[in-house]
Amino acid sequence: MSERSYHNPESLHKSPAFSHGVSVSANARTVYVGGQNATDADGMLVGENDLFAQTVKTLENLQAVLHDAGSTLHDVVRNDQRGRR
Repeated sequence: MSERSYHNPESLHKSPAFSHGVSVSANARTVYVGGQNATDADGMLVGENDLFAQTVKTLENLQAVLHDAGSTLHDVVRNDQRGRR
């Protein structure tokens, strides 16, 4: 049986519709992270018209979710299935 944990750090806005991340433990532990954006804890956009500031905030939000799940950016992997049949 797998165990699920939901990750919604205090530094990110609260949504009644979704969690920022979910970790699943079974034979191995996997963390699924929702698409992050450049919003603060109140859901307000950070760095309007400033792509660099928005990118920094987005990565900070991603790190917050991973940290809440006990992970870091170094644990992130990508499964690229393009062109495979």
